[in-house]
Amino acid sequence: MTSLPLLPIYAAYRHAFGETEEALDLLNLKSKDNDYIGYRDALKSQIFYDLKVLDSSLFYAKKAYF
Repeated sequence: MTSLPLLPIYAAYRHAFGETEEALDLLNLKSKDNDYIGYRDALKSQIFYDLKVLDSSLFYAKKAYF
């Protein structure tokens, strides 16, 4: 069975409605999510790309997809 963790989904919702800092705070919370899914890091990469912080975006993209 595969599922996405709820907290990153909520963070994506917050980011979609312009609450970027709150979304990053939610993504930085330590949780017992499966690290191998990579959704949390992919979302961080997207948020940092939208904020034009390209080095952090690249870091989290590599962590999520490689």
